Amino acid sequence: QEALYFASGTVTEAEFRHYGLASKIYTHFTSPIRRYPDVLVHRMLAHAIGVETIHPDLREVVAVTALTDNSNHRHRNAAFAGQASVKLNTIAFFANKQRQKRKEGTFPANATARELAEKERAIITRVNPKSVQVLIPRYGIEGHVEMLEAKVPGKRDRELIHGYKFIEKERCMQSPTRPLLRAFEELDVLIFVEEGNLADMQVTVEIAFEGSGGSGGDVEMGSGKRGREESVKIAKQSKRKV
Repeated sequence: QEALYFASGTVTEAEFRHYGLASKIYTHFTSPIRRYPDVLVHRMLAHAIGVETIHPDLREVVAVTALTDNSNHRHRNAAFAGQASVKLNTIAFFANKQRQKRKEGTFPANATARELAEKERAIITRVNPKSVQVLIPRYGIEGHVEMLEAKVPGKRDRELIHGYKFIEKERCMQSPTRPLLRAFEELDVLIFVEEGNLADMQVTVEIAFEGSGGSGGDVEMGSGKRGREESVKIAKQSKRKV
């Protein structure tokens, strides 16, 4: 659950806990040049110990709550903007790689996006009943790969592809003809972009089975250090080439 700013006295003490830090009570007290909530905490502490006075509004719970709500709203918007920016540049990066392959003439002019895909090594991070989550270290991106058969008109339920069965106890997928899928196993994946209307474009990841692959899914940038470094690298390359 996302951590939120609030004014003490507006929620119960049991809700003070910070899950991510495993702390019973927590408030910002880093450099005041970083976040406005830090500035508020410094001002209130300075007032509490008699070092300086604060504006009368900051002594009112209603006014402080309005400030914390605004901080939460802007923090979420900044996060959404960052994610959207990274997604856009990731799409541009892989779409550009596909265009380059067409220009080089190594693929037929009518080659599909899947035929122009980048093939990379990935690590399974999670196996769900109908999908697999993978991490692609080279690009710092995660892909959600749906493992269901294509939709058939009139057929309500879809089976897992290639005879896979989800084993709940072991959180894995087994198939009589394909590799075992479980967390931390490595495998090859295909990464491509179905070109078209920019608003509808997305990066798709498929498991590179021989002959066919799983249904693709959305991709998002990883949150680790390497993921952030690769995000910047992809963004810079995209801005130069697109």
